[in-house]
Amino acid sequence: MFTHDEIGEKSVLELYDEFVSKNPQSVSPKSTGEEIIDEFVSYAIDNGYIGDTAQERAAITIAFLRAQFNIIANTCNVIGLDMAAECLRHSLNNSPSDLSYGPNSS
Repeated sequence: MFTHDEIGEKSVLELYDEFVSKNPQSVSPKSTGEEIIDEFVSYAIDNGYIGDTAQERAAITIAFLRAQFNIIANTCNVIGLDMAAECLRHSLNNSPSDLSYGPNSS
């Protein structure tokens, strides 16, 4: 079982891959993001990866969403949107600081 502090990007993505491989119907084109996340969280609880507490449900949801947005940030880097990637990654932190850039920043 993961503890609240152990739910990281790699572990949550590996768990999500396991969830999808065992429940492919859960990620159909007709499913909403909210439905998929709810089913994923239920899968994690039902299989003993997390406890059934509001804190652990929130922690795995946040870890999953941050992992997805980090993938988007990586894609931004690949296509040359480095500033967008940097800002997005920065926003994925708890209580991110304010960032400011000069007019000629890129």
